[in-house]
Amino acid sequence: MTELTPICPINSAHGPMTKRMARKGKNAGNYFWGCSTYPKCKEIVNFSTDSDFQESTDPNSEGHQEEQEPEYPNRGRVNNPVTWHDGTLQHPAWEISHETVGVSLRSMHIDYGNTTKNCFVAIQHRDGSNSFDKERVKVAGTLKKILQRGEFPAIHPHAEQNLYDILGLATTGVQQTPGDISPVLETTRQITDVGLPVSPTTEYEIRFDLLESDLEVEFVEIFKSEFPEYARWLIPQASYDLLLQAAGEDSQESRRCDFLLCLPGSEPLVIEIDGVQHEAQQVSDRERDKTLEKIGIKTVRVATEEIHSRGGQNFELIRNHVEETRSTQVTDTALIWGPVQLHRLLLAISESIRLGLVNGKSWYFEVEDETDVALELIGTYLPFIEALFKIWGLHELAPETIGFIEKGTCKTYRLDGNGSCEVTTEHSEGLDVNVRILLEYRNTPFEKLPNIDSDTPHIVVRSLSMHIQTYGYQLGGAESHALAETNLNANNLREILRFIFAKDDFREGQLEAIVEILSGRDVAVLLPTGAGKSIIYQLSGLLLPGCTLIIDPLVALMEDQTYVMSETHRISRTITISSQSTARGETPMLLEQIRRGNGYFIFVSPERLQMQDFRDALQAVKQVTPINLCVIDEAHCVSEWGHDFRTSYLTLGNVLRNTCCTPGGNAPPLAALTGTASRAVLKDVLFQLQINQDAENSIIKPKSFDRPELEFMIRKCDTSQDEATLGGTITSLPSNFGSGAQTFFTPTGKNNTMSGLTFVATVKGTHNIVNASAIMKEATGQDVRMYSGSPPGGWNPRDWERVKRLNARSFKDNEVIALATTKAFGMGIDKPNIRWVIHWGLPNSLEAYYQEVGRAGRDGKRALCSLILTEYDPKRNQQLLAADRELSEINASVPYSQRDDVTTALFFHTGTFLGVDEELESLINVGGNLDPQSARQEHQLAWEGNPEQEQIHRAIHRLVILGVIADYTVDYSGRNFDVTVDGVQPADIPEALIAFIKRSQPQSFEQYSQSINLEPSTITAALEECGKLLIEFVYDTIEKSRRRSLREMWIAASQSRDGETLRRRILDYLTEGDIGPVLEKLLDEDTQNVTEWKNLWESIDDAGELRGASARLLASYPDSPMLLITRGLTEALASAGNDTEFILNIGKGLENLQQSSQTVDIDPIVESVLKSLFQTIENSSENSMKFLIILTRVSRELGIISNCVNQFIDTNWDDEDTDPELREFGLTINIERLLTLLKPLERIENAR
Repeated sequence: MTELTPICPINSAHGPMTKRMARKGKNAGNYFWGCSTYPKCKEIVNFSTDSDFQESTDPNSEGHQEEQEPEYPNRGRVNNPVTWHDGTLQHPAWEISHETVGVSLRSMHIDYGNTTKNCFVAIQHRDGSNSFDKERVKVAGTLKKILQRGEFPAIHPHAEQNLYDILGLATTGVQQTPGDISPVLETTRQITDVGLPVSPTTEYEIRFDLLESDLEVEFVEIFKSEFPEYARWLIPQASYDLLLQAAGEDSQESRRCDFLLCLPGSEPLVIEIDGVQHEAQQVSDRERDKTLEKIGIKTVRVATEEIHSRGGQNFELIRNHVEETRSTQVTDTALIWGPVQLHRLLLAISESIRLGLVNGKSWYFEVEDETDVALELIGTYLPFIEALFKIWGLHELAPETIGFIEKGTCKTYRLDGNGSCEVTTEHSEGLDVNVRILLEYRNTPFEKLPNIDSDTPHIVVRSLSMHIQTYGYQLGGAESHALAETNLNANNLREILRFIFAKDDFREGQLEAIVEILSGRDVAVLLPTGAGKSIIYQLSGLLLPGCTLIIDPLVALMEDQTYVMSETHRISRTITISSQSTARGETPMLLEQIRRGNGYFIFVSPERLQMQDFRDALQAVKQVTPINLCVIDEAHCVSEWGHDFRTSYLTLGNVLRNTCCTPGGNAPPLAALTGTASRAVLKDVLFQLQINQDAENSIIKPKSFDRPELEFMIRKCDTSQDEATLGGTITSLPSNFGSGAQTFFTPTGKNNTMSGLTFVATVKGTHNIVNASAIMKEATGQDVRMYSGSPPGGWNPRDWERVKRLNARSFKDNEVIALATTKAFGMGIDKPNIRWVIHWGLPNSLEAYYQEVGRAGRDGKRALCSLILTEYDPKRNQQLLAADRELSEINASVPYSQRDDVTTALFFHTGTFLGVDEELESLINVGGNLDPQSARQEHQLAWEGNPEQEQIHRAIHRLVILGVIADYTVDYSGRNFDVTVDGVQPADIPEALIAFIKRSQPQSFEQYSQSINLEPSTITAALEECGKLLIEFVYDTIEKSRRRSLREMWIAASQSRDGETLRRRILDYLTEGDIGPVLEKLLDEDTQNVTEWKNLWESIDDAGELRGASARLLASYPDSPMLLITRGLTEALASAGNDTEFILNIGKGLENLQQSSQTVDIDPIVESVLKSLFQTIENSSENSMKFLIILTRVSRELGIISNCVNQFIDTNWDDEDTDPELREFGLTINIERLLTLLKPLERIENAR
């Protein structure tokens, strides 16, 4: 039996581990499994030749069988941040803390370990020096938060460039991505061993006063005599329970270990000195030792006689441990430790600000730094510190001069307020030093602190080689903080952007959105895919005290965002709770991290907010630090009008504002981020999230959605040619990029790989991922992986969850050339070098299509987007997409063998809408079980299986709209909904329905209002009457809206002659331009103001823009008469207008106009509309006669009696039955057949 390659137990996304051999220590020569991402992750799994693991098969092969889940020996070893305690924190004259403040370089990988990321900070107290000022704490807290944004945050890119200049390392000056200011080395370097930062000849004094017995003193003296360079790394009185908590174990006691030995580059070792008192507690001691061993920490117990004899078995174990981990000495001191000292200097400055040790306009620090690097690089950060003071409005406290004294010389920086400094050098004699900072990277906490005989405050920062992260709560308290907009100067925010994200400037919309958030205001951000929406909340979240909550719809999106934050921006203080963390047993630990405030950014799905344990964790953390911002990523999912809606989004706005508010009741700002959204979706998102759409800058939109780097290609084929077309499209890719196939399709492991995606519509149906991946493998000659939410045929769900993540990671790491994927991999995934995207199937909407192709070209370089449209019968698709077609009849008339892109999309569409009667029955049943009364109540609704759960959830959704349900949570393990029912009266329910209809479709309100009984006799009657009307309204509007969006996608694909035509139609559809607001105003004010509509029609220079704007708004108002008429008119005004679309839209618009009012005489309005249409077409259409004839026939077919129609007939027809002009103008269409598309289905069948 062969050994199964295990997956990294720390992070499954790291993929299969690599077989390695130990080169030193007691295991030298033996094999072990090491993480494939080493040195980023150093996790190991023991290698066993008699393993019980099953032999693995190709995870992408067909017929993959379930395989045994390996038991990982180190599964419990996670890195859970804690607030650390040990004996070295005790000192009467010093304020002492342990901090995690790491460092990294963007352009060079250095394996910075525990010794560099953790430090010991000691601040000398003196009378009056600790003057707390809550205003200064804001700046100090922000600076410290940014320094602690990850285990190894990157230094300022300009400081990194300065470092390379000092060391003589050449850089290229080439940007890695547009706007990136990170330096790039000409020669790549990697350092995997930072060595030991202590010289063995250095004299030092141990703090024997921390030891609690003579035996401990004797042990340390022996240890120091044998290993003088290592004894200082002993940590006395280390917290036993915090060691367990750091590994994710639940331990709430206050037990201690005698010593924790953390040598640089080695595993931690606990040393217990067992005196006579331990003879009576041997059983409990063994249990303690076993518990530590479970988390990978060995314990050695040294008995009294071994200490006295200076030998013995256990003493020998300690000697062996030290000998095995003897580390090399530091060779590149400036390169490795210079950046470390820089961040430690910034930490000391932060503490100086917090404690009020620096005041006035001039600050002077005397600094000792053996590397002589920190002071050479610190100048880059001073404008950043000045910017922090200014954005907090503390202009009077901001320094104007900052001096750093070293070896009798002072380098003084005079800040000009605009991000620049004037630098002078002078003798330090006569200067008043505010703080003396000792950066003692060679020293440890167990050594004595210096004796201070001056009044100058001292801050000592030393190295701490602990294996855990140690953080305290953020500064600033539990109340939220909004910044004054007048202080949010673009230059100051740009300084912060450059430091954290290495970007030269903000992209369009980013700065405006950040200012809104920092000012405490809600904002909806509509920016195209790849425009940098994530930086908006990341920068805002780091500047505001507290933690940021991000709601994401997909686990893949959460994992991708946290990966990019960690790997690209070095922001690793993130927490992701998902079904995957639950499956790994990590969720309880992650909830505890949230309660402690350890996560700066918390990623969850909307369903998580319906779970009580998560709400409880938020309730706990906000007592000590605020939830500073709630982000709804891919916010179009909030609206039922959108294709990606989930019922769990329904109460999201209320839940976020109530659950995430401060103890004083102040709700955090909400940021809704999306790539695109129709007007109906946007309006609904704003309402559901309670964002004031009338507030200035509450909606951030781009001037254009154009991505010029994306090149489009359209391919059309019959269903019998679909596989050949996909294969040919892939095969043609190298020639489209001027490359050879062998080179083009070979992954390089770097970002010059020509990566690609093929989006498919189904997992198991037509155009599924298994077929697509097989075609892609054959065409590329390379390994191609798959990704989808649910497992393909033949896959076990548990295996698929693991493998699809490995596939995604292999693709992101450029180990494989391409993925065949459903839209589950589409939203928000950030990979810069996707060079091609193919759609083998029709997306639900133009918005969805543009969102998915937006994965490509994120590095600003050319990318090719190919859309393959497969149709069995285009004429049939035209009929299926007609607005009057009944849902129940769409798929019933299409045999499976005749399925194509349109019928597949309609299959999924109809599956979302089960039917009015079925939904109403479920709503009445749930409403009856809740038994709403006038008083507030709590109820529990149980379900048996997934179909029943979805039915109940959908009914809850409707009852929330009707004002019956106030809130609910979901207990997935107990399979029940815990529902809070508002106190409700019968008349409240129709009022809630009226409000919903008015908000959603104000133009349709009159039509529906006459059917609403405003005074129902009972709550039950109100639920039955209003529930039926609500569901009918949803089917009449939302269902039609989604179908209309699909129709416009199909029209764009079927009618586009080439890729550039497709691009133009997409941009016309998405870009609001000048026409969009005019149309929206007409829709809001009075859709039957014919004069205003006619003025709009006659003022248009670009018919394509009007076509796009009207088509997009029809997704929001699918039955609007004047909007339908406008959409049809654009075909007459366009240079290559489509006759069919003209007939369908004009006809449906006129029909709806006739039926739009029961209280107003509509005939004069219809006559006015026709007259305006005749005039506009006659004056502006290149083919005016053709379209006027068609308009005349449409009007006659609808039975409209019109003077202008009759006049046109009298002028142009000799015999109204022959229509010679139709033949004269070469119309090959069968107008009689097209006109039947305006009729209900039964008339279509009769016409046949």
